[in-house]
Amino acid sequence: GAGAWLHAGIGTRDGRLARHAPWQRYRHSGKGVSDMATMAFNRALPEIKTDPTNQPFFDGARAGKLLIGKCNDTGKFFWYPRGCSPFTLSNNIELVEAKGTGTIYTFTVMRTKEPHCVAYVELDEGIRVFTNIVDCDLDSLKIGQKVKLVFKPTQGDGPPAFMFTPA
Repeated sequence: GAGAWLHAGIGTRDGRLARHAPWQRYRHSGKGVSDMATMAFNRALPEIKTDPTNQPFFDGARAGKLLIGKCNDTGKFFWYPRGCSPFTLSNNIELVEAKGTGTIYTFTVMRTKEPHCVAYVELDEGIRVFTNIVDCDLDSLKIGQKVKLVFKPTQGDGPPAFMFTPA
């Protein structure tokens, strides 16, 4: 019949070892799995280039402030800061300082030579920002966990990058 020539692939379902060596370590639970904590690696961050449209945001970052957009017509906050409101398309906006605290909305741990975590953090103001979670044990992170703002230096004379760490 149709598909009769198809057979089960190599893997745990048919009991044979995977041919790809990295997959073989997961064949039996507990084998090849480390109990050591995965610490965030302090990666060198490239210099951030500024231009006249984002200069006020990065001036705030140099002063240790995370600035977010606020539409003065609706009173709603928005991310990323820009010259017009995403709600009304008017330029009746201002940059306001965020509290610098929030919760992890979702995240993933990149287990590379330099392990790091990228995440969406929901700020207390109600907006979500894409960022990094740093200075922590990456294996202990949880969705809904409280985080606080930190700034990390970049290479060259660029402004610092905003990131978050567990509160």
